[in-house]
Amino acid sequence: MGCLISWNSILSVMDFFQHFQKDYYPDYIYTNMNFVMGVVFQFILIFYGSKFGTYKYMILVSLITQIIVLLILPIAVSKTVGLSGFILSCFIILLLGLTNAVLLSSIFALISFLPFEYMIAMSLGQALSGILMNIIRYFVTISIDSGKKLSKEETDYNAFLTGFIFFSSAAFLMIVNIVFLMVRRVY
Repeated sequence: MGCLISWNSILSVMDFFQHFQKDYYPDYIYTNMNFVMGVVFQFILIFYGSKFGTYKYMILVSLITQIIVLLILPIAVSKTVGLSGFILSCFIILLLGLTNAVLLSSIFALISFLPFEYMIAMSLGQALSGILMNIIRYFVTISIDSGKKLSKEETDYNAFLTGFIFFSSAAFLMIVNIVFLMVRRVY
């Protein structure tokens, strides 16, 4: 289920990006940033993937990097303004795309050695991660949004708080994946 949590969290929170970076159309640009790096790096993995280490190592490094990125992203988006903040966010999302490429490639490679039912279970986990991230987003938004007319500072704070809680929830789910990976000793 951890394969697409980071990417689903980006897709589920476009209103957060739009709130802080409305002049740069993040809903159009960020959706492609993941795939740009993913396609490039997957070509590199075709030829040099075996030189990066074991599947477990690549999965762990990818998950840990994604946790760090998910915790940094809402702070970077809300605290940096203008074009420099938008470019910083683009680089952070590109890094997320790189880690997604490594993670997905490693998990698909690992699953290919197992019976067909495991491939179906992995696909189900990816679908569930999208649904779960949307449910978390709705819950966090409803919990924070009071429905009252707020000042710009209060609106910005609420947007940051919902974004940070949401991305922290995604990071927590990825930590659970790491713990599961370590306990199960999947190689």
